[in-house]
Formats: sequence, C-alpha cells, structure tokens
Amino acid sequence: MTKPMKLVVGIGGAGLVCAGIGLALEPPWSWLMGWIALSCFLAAGAYRWNRPDWYGKRGGRLVWWRALPLLPYLLAFRVSMLIRRSRQHGPDWNEVVPGLWVGRGSMLLCFHRGSSWWWT
Repeated sequence: MTKPMKLVVGIGGAGLVCAGIGLALEPPWSWLMGWIALSCFLAAGAYRWNRPDWYGKRGGRLVWWRALPLLPYLLAFRVSMLIRRSRQHGPDWNEVVPGLWVGRGSMLLCFHRGSSWWWT
C-alpha cells in the first residue's frame, strides 16, 4: 500500500469514527463531530484523488473560506507535527549547498518575510 493510500485509510477511518460518534450525540456536539468528519473526508479525498487544490492554497496561503471546512484536520495535523518535532533530535536546519537551507519538518513558527507573516 502506498503512503497516500495509507493516509486515505487513516484519515478516512477517523472521519468514519467521528461521523459515527456524531450520530450518537445530541446537537451541538453532533454538529461539531459532523464538522470534524467532513474535514477528514475532504482531506482523505484530496489524498485519494491527488487534488491538493482542494485545500485552496494560493501563493502559500489558505483562503479563509477554504480553510474553514478543513480547520479540524489542519489543527490535528499541526499538533501531530509539533509532537513529531518534539521527539526528533538534531539541527532544525541543514545547509545543503551554500545559501540553500532545508528544514527537517513542519514547524509552528512564524517568520517575517517582507511585510507579511507566513507559516512554515
């Protein structure tokens, strides 16, 4: 099984679990679980059909109306990257060739670039 398909199964499975829990709960908790399930299904679909444009990134940024349905998935992804990063040891950055630096993973830090802030 390829890595994208493993992601589809894992994220889609999480969506099914959230949908099932949502069916057993009363509003507003059922709505919250439905939102989380929708977020997982959208992310799994983007991996399944190789459609990164579903995330709606333009110029390295997400537009709010595209990010809102995906917010639970994006938050879970950030938390998992924070946990993964806290368990790794070694330098944060490596200079591959003079002037070209590569980071070791997703970070939750902001860097100032010109007049706007961006996430890495």
